[in-house]
Amino acid sequence: MAVEDGAVLGLLLAASLEKEGVPADPAGKREYLAALLRLYQDLRKRRTETNVAGAVDTRHYYHLADGEEQRRRDADLAALPGTGWQGRCSFNWGDAEYQRSLLGFDVIADGKDKFDEWHSRRQEQTRTSFR
Repeated sequence: MAVEDGAVLGLLLAASLEKEGVPADPAGKREYLAALLRLYQDLRKRRTETNVAGAVDTRHYYHLADGEEQRRRDADLAALPGTGWQGRCSFNWGDAEYQRSLLGFDVIADGKDKFDEWHSRRQEQTRTSFR
């Protein structure tokens, strides 16, 4: 998550400089950076909440007491090699779909898309305010 955070923050700052740069006047700079950091927070908050929820669920499965639920978990995990690790599993650590959503999410592409939308809205707001 920390690597993703740094990559997204770097992307947003670089994209800002590529477009038209950060305003030079102190008030404009504060407003722009505050808005950019709100975008960053919105981008990261959704992803972080998803990962935290997954970690909480995983914690449960790591600490099962010996018993029926533990045996079901172990059986689910033992069956995964037979699926080429592409099967469903009640334990999210072993679930292929969950792992793809967790590890296959492209934070850079998502950040670029959201920045472009945000930047377009800001430009439109600026054009409308000068009319």
